[in-house]
Amino acid sequence: MEINPILQNVLAPPVLFFLIGAISVLFKSDLEIPAPLPKLFSLYLLLAIGFKGGIEIQKSGFTNQVLPTLSAAILMSLVIPLIGFLILRFKFDVFNSAAIAAAYGSISAVTFISAESFLESQKIAFDGFMVGALALMESPAIIVGLLLVKFAAPKNRPKSRKMHLSAILHESLLNGSVYLLLSSLIVGFLTASSNPSGIAKMEPFTGQLFYGAECFFLLDMGIVAAQRLPRLKNAGSFLIGFAIFMPLFNAFIGVFVARFLSLGPGNALLFVVLCASASYLAVPAAMRMTVPEAKSSYYISTTLGLTFPFNIVLGIPIYMSLVNTIIPLSPLLKMKRLDLIFSERELDAIIKTLEKANVPGYTVMKHATGRGPERVVTEDMEFTGLGANAHVIVFCEQELIDKMRDNIRDDLSYYGGVAYISEATPL
Repeated sequence: MEINPILQNVLAPPVLFFLIGAISVLFKSDLEIPAPLPKLFSLYLLLAIGFKGGIEIQKSGFTNQVLPTLSAAILMSLVIPLIGFLILRFKFDVFNSAAIAAAYGSISAVTFISAESFLESQKIAFDGFMVGALALMESPAIIVGLLLVKFAAPKNRPKSRKMHLSAILHESLLNGSVYLLLSSLIVGFLTASSNPSGIAKMEPFTGQLFYGAECFFLLDMGIVAAQRLPRLKNAGSFLIGFAIFMPLFNAFIGVFVARFLSLGPGNALLFVVLCASASYLAVPAAMRMTVPEAKSSYYISTTLGLTFPFNIVLGIPIYMSLVNTIIPLSPLLKMKRLDLIFSERELDAIIKTLEKANVPGYTVMKHATGRGPERVVTEDMEFTGLGANAHVIVFCEQELIDKMRDNIRDDLSYYGGVAYISEATPL
């Protein structure tokens, strides 16, 4: 795995502000963010990514990948809590196992936002419909966690409230973060469909302010995460190990699901990050109300004190490397463009070289003219000149270019010519 993406991620402003917040706690600085502001910025980030995701979904439409990807996202948020529950039962009771498993089956919106920022810094494309997966993966994990308690816990729970299915659904589907994210997604979609001018009006709020708000929010998250670290002593080595290795395990499963879905690198990373992240907001709020027997210090300290920092600082570039290793690039994404400009006298020889290499196709433009470095039209016989040059464009994989490189050089050497290789990214 290349170290460069990890360094780029660590040196990105959001991650640096996260580390600044954490370091301030370690050095006992009095840096503190007033309580209402983190909540405000959290709501702002959810609103902004939901709105932008809705716009992108409207632009791209519901392609063949949308429904399979969203269905797979829901399935993963149902399966991961079950796997986590089985692992945690080796050490913890039903209540703590269910609460922790639900947290790791759900998602972290801020981790998702950080992954989007990473992709943008690496100039890797991704689709807006992945925000839909983000919105849909939070509630199923809460439902699974509450159902595990309902059916696996002892019947005589002294602290319990009677849990009805309607209450479980309400708690999971209508908690604030899920509601705002889904609502913003719909607003973005409707705005792009019927009132495009509204997008430009929202741009200063949802676009230009976004990166700064993310940095500010992560500064606070760094402070909160570092404050949670001392409480991990009570969790024990088993739970600490779980907080690191469970995300890696989930990411490993997620990358194979992404490969099965034929997701591109950007969408695959976002899918893997959703599988590997853990909730420190919605799930803890739901579990505190419905499963008071579970120790909140377990499922909050691990998700916020360990898993979140790990994913933000190291996890995202590690998952990107995993995606690049396990998911082969589409042939379209591996395409190169080969431009050949040469004397028309050599056209037959060049075409013969291309066809011998079995290139998928080529374009020939005769009588190519132009100006060279001397800013005059070239007319000498070495690089024949006005009306006597040909320009051939080939799109193919690097392997084919390597295969015909020597023959092309020989063809161009007699009368003169140039050849350039460049990246070809599909629109």
